Amino acid sequence: MNWQSKTGADLHTFTQGSYAVTNLLARYDFNQHLSASVNLNNVFDREYLSYAGDHGMYGAPRNIMTGFKCNF
Repeated sequence: MNWQSKTGADLHTFTQGSYAVTNLLARYDFNQHLSASVNLNNVFDREYLSYAGDHGMYGAPRNIMTGFKCNF
């Protein structure tokens, strides 16, 4: 879980309240050399601003990433 407190450029012209974003990770080791992983980010599809300066930038929506790792 990632948590961000109140944020903004000068906390007067543009502000955003605190928020939390939940991420999940699962990994499976096939053997000592090969593993696979799945990440589910922003599980509850929370809408938030990842940047709140003179302009706002929305954070990533719910998304999934997969990966494979091979160690030699």
